[in-house]
Amino acid sequence: MKADVRPVMCVSDKYCIEKILFSMISYTYWTAQSDSTVDIESRAGEDGVTVDILWKISGGNSAGTDEKEDTDPIVRSLITKTGGKTDMRRMSDGRTVRTLTLPVREVSEKMVQQYEIEQRVRLFPDRSDARTNNLLADKAVLIIDEDTDLRMLIRDSLNEGCRIFESGTVQEGYRILKEQNIDLIILDTFVQGVSGVDFIRKIKDDSIFQHIPILFISRNLDEKYKNLALTSGVDTIINMPFNPNHFRNIVNSIFNQREIYEKYSKSAMSTMDMDKGTLLHHEDKIFLDTLSRMIEERLEQDTISIDLICKELNINKVTLCRKIKKLSGQTLSNYIKSIKLRKATYLLKSTRMSVKEIMYSCGYNHKSLFYKHFEQTYGTTPKEWRESLFRQRQEAV
Repeated sequence: MKADVRPVMCVSDKYCIEKILFSMISYTYWTAQSDSTVDIESRAGEDGVTVDILWKISGGNSAGTDEKEDTDPIVRSLITKTGGKTDMRRMSDGRTVRTLTLPVREVSEKMVQQYEIEQRVRLFPDRSDARTNNLLADKAVLIIDEDTDLRMLIRDSLNEGCRIFESGTVQEGYRILKEQNIDLIILDTFVQGVSGVDFIRKIKDDSIFQHIPILFISRNLDEKYKNLALTSGVDTIINMPFNPNHFRNIVNSIFNQREIYEKYSKSAMSTMDMDKGTLLHHEDKIFLDTLSRMIEERLEQDTISIDLICKELNINKVTLCRKIKKLSGQTLSNYIKSIKLRKATYLLKSTRMSVKEIMYSCGYNHKSLFYKHFEQTYGTTPKEWRESLFRQRQEAV
């Protein structure tokens, strides 16, 4: 006899329901017996749309009694937001059933039209999906996990854009790694009793493979083990169970960041540094840093000899002046003055030295000249500058 099946539209928040269901399935996954199967059933009734998750749980109460629900406060608030309810109890066959009920609300014609529009939109390719598939194209991904179902889920999540290599052991995975040009390793926490962290360390200690990004599948790990994985060289950690779309976007992000870095490393910009808002070549940045350090070391000694600096830099005075002007936009004398004043402001805000002591420490022998240069640059006297900074700190407290 043919069953009378009619579609029911549940009007609710899609993302709330998704979060609730993933939380329920996650709890089921971690509490199920190793030989247990998980059944998910849905039905529509007068009370609403109901989703039942049935599985065998370790321990628990007798048949017909309520089980203690392990639902975090955020998920409970989401259930309340959707107007739903949830409960969990032990059945006579030894299985536990967890039920989520969502109210069925009256569907307006406008809602149906909007739903039909959304379905038609799905027929057209999304730009973000095209971008993802383009990044995954021709990439080689190695999945190391003893769980064949999880490997299949990962393979399906990545679509058909990349080449997939699979292994149920770390030994076989390492063999594939040596034979293939792998772009990404997806690794489970433990594989056939072998710690994933130990395998990660082996990869990162090998100069041939240490550049390959690693995505770590976390099976309800504590923070200590996750931190251990990250410090061992993992690029990203994703918790089980995961949303396939979210998983694919993470992989896409990994490849996208690698692509950006590779383009940058091959471009002329990779030879540049940012210094006080100005782009400088690496060699020019090193030159300015060296010159500044030489000047700062001689400030207290009051022995700033341009001839001596030129000699140590192996450059003549004319060339030095031209280079400073080109790189900093300042004359040599103004460049030295800026270093003196920069040190003065540092000492004013970080020490209790008197203004006079700071003046001598910055290579000034005359108070009038020090005050003149300071006011020209900062618009106030050193003492007033320090007092203003102190007042700002007091107000912030």
